[in-house]
Amino acid sequence: MTQLSATTRVNCPDAALLARVMTDHLIEHGTQIVPVSETLWTLASSNGDARIIADGSSLCIETFAPDTERLMEMKYLLASHVGEFNLDNGADIRWQGDGEEIASLPNLRRLKVLAVLDLSPNMRRITFGSSKLKRFDTHSALHAKLLLPPNGGQLCLPKLTPRGTIDWGSDTERAIIRKYTIRRIDPQAGTLDIDFVLHDHGGPGSRFAAHAKVGDVIGMIGPGGGSARPAQWNLFAGDETALPAIARLIEALPAGARGVAIIEVADRQDEQTIRQVADIEITWLHRNRSIRTNALARRVAAIELPADRSVFAWAGTEFSNFRKIRSDWRSPNRLAKSDHLAVSYWRDGHAQT
Repeated sequence: MTQLSATTRVNCPDAALLARVMTDHLIEHGTQIVPVSETLWTLASSNGDARIIADGSSLCIETFAPDTERLMEMKYLLASHVGEFNLDNGADIRWQGDGEEIASLPNLRRLKVLAVLDLSPNMRRITFGSSKLKRFDTHSALHAKLLLPPNGGQLCLPKLTPRGTIDWGSDTERAIIRKYTIRRIDPQAGTLDIDFVLHDHGGPGSRFAAHAKVGDVIGMIGPGGGSARPAQWNLFAGDETALPAIARLIEALPAGARGVAIIEVADRQDEQTIRQVADIEITWLHRNRSIRTNALARRVAAIELPADRSVFAWAGTEFSNFRKIRSDWRSPNRLAKSDHLAVSYWRDGHAQT
């Protein structure tokens, strides 16, 4: 297969130190890094490969990918990390090679509202139309970043600079970014559904959903975020912010898969029907006008995990519950690190991001 390639060189006081900081950070986010020597690192990802070479005060980065879209992804990944960890000296990046003429982000899509449907008093589904959605049709990365117009402003979609970084526009133009789960997607039809939790005092995402009408346009970047590994026995836990992800994961499980789902919502009206061919026992917890409770974490801790089959546990919830659940799963004789994923979707008293 023909490989496209691009190269850049960055000046910095200590290239080896910058490379170590960059690669350590990338490893934390699941990127495969091999330290070949004290001055050479190789990187492998689903989009492409790279070589990072430290030469005194010069850092050389070479990246390779099978097509333009994935080469742009690699250039952005590498350039953004150089910029993050080389702040004192600036990221004076100039890529040479393939893809120099590309100015559009390969993972950016323009979404147009096609329909708005209230699933319950606190959950609204918006159907969007777009093109080239195949990359988003995956269960390994369920989430996307929605780009919303600034308050009272027009939507300004970001552009790719020759450096491989993103130009978001001025402070007044910059889109507001919020992460959401893609609930359903049909690339052939060019449609996708995103479910929004409606709050009386919600943030930008909730406000957009509350006033959305057919024809409105926003942006989307992705996909991203973690997911659940299918297992013989599956545990799902979360509040309504995680309900779209839990429902999509359950619907994707094959016949024969078993498990439990504990889902906390405001009250009975916010329960949903989740279609499945697997055998996941779903329990709904009701807060009954409380903002949050500890009931979810307590119920999850009380679940006895089977020892005679493969297990995976997934949770998405408010920060305090997330900490309790993760602590329980990581306790001795509970779950291996590779057998669970717990994430914080929001934090009480803080704006959701």
